[in-house]
Amino acid sequence: MAVIITSKKEKKLWIFASIALAAIFLNLWLSGIFSSQLHDQDLIAIGFVIGMLLVAITIITHAFLKRINYSEIVVWIGLIAVYYMVGLRMTMLERSHLFEFGVLAIFFFEALKERKLNGKKVFSPPLYAILLTGFCGVIDESLQLLIPHRVFDPTDMFFNLIAAIMAVGGSIALSWVRQVFQPKNKTNQN
Repeated sequence: MAVIITSKKEKKLWIFASIALAAIFLNLWLSGIFSSQLHDQDLIAIGFVIGMLLVAITIITHAFLKRINYSEIVVWIGLIAVYYMVGLRMTMLERSHLFEFGVLAIFFFEALKERKLNGKKVFSPPLYAILLTGFCGVIDESLQLLIPHRVFDPTDMFFNLIAAIMAVGGSIALSWVRQVFQPKNKTNQN
């Protein structure tokens, strides 16, 4: 059975998802190398902050590429607050799950939405994106059984799933706000 890509945009989104997933899996091996080199917690924290700044720059750049209205800004602020509050309750390593698997879930979700938009049968892009991301999280965690410096932790699978739910839910909320509060086209009535 051949998988048919419906558009250049869908192809690009699946490539981005594949790159994100490869980076997550590659991190399993590289983190052991870097953690043995970086014993200083300050350096690890700086690296984490740099990663989060890159995610923030990506989000802000994406926002500038689209016209955003004040309602979307309110939703963005709300989402940032939710992520912040969730992040306060987690360790630094647990927080990384929110971003790694959140980004992966968004790529899956956008690719599946594009696929459905182009006429392919996709029952529920949000549900499939969350389940696919959760499955990738199970694989990620299971691979850690094979790597000496890593630890299998079922709780991490839960964090991966929560990250997917939060990211897809946030994306749905933003799309809803765009549709509801989109400025109406003014027609010339003479």
